[in-house]
Amino acid sequence: MLRIKHRFGISAEAFLYRLDELDLIDPSLVGPLQAEIHEHYGKTGFGEPDFSRRLLTPNGRLWDLVLTGKEVENGRGEVLKIEQVLNKWKVLKK
Repeated sequence: MLRIKHRFGISAEAFLYRLDELDLIDPSLVGPLQAEIHEHYGKTGFGEPDFSRRLLTPNGRLWDLVLTGKEVENGRGEVLKIEQVLNKWKVLKK
């Protein structure tokens, strides 16, 4: 959870809420994880668990956008053309 939170640059609690809203986490884990997060916030004056550094790799956000864009029907063709150009110029998908 912390690695993904860093990737998108959001707080641990905001990420937990979103996972719960989207039904992407077992509901039985939400309460215990929220308690751990609140305990950490209490000890650190609302410092983020595992600090607030972002673990973005070169071009990571760009490829995230390409992947997301391919899921949207309107504009998919344009995104595929962009992907071809990025691949042609060997823009890494790290």
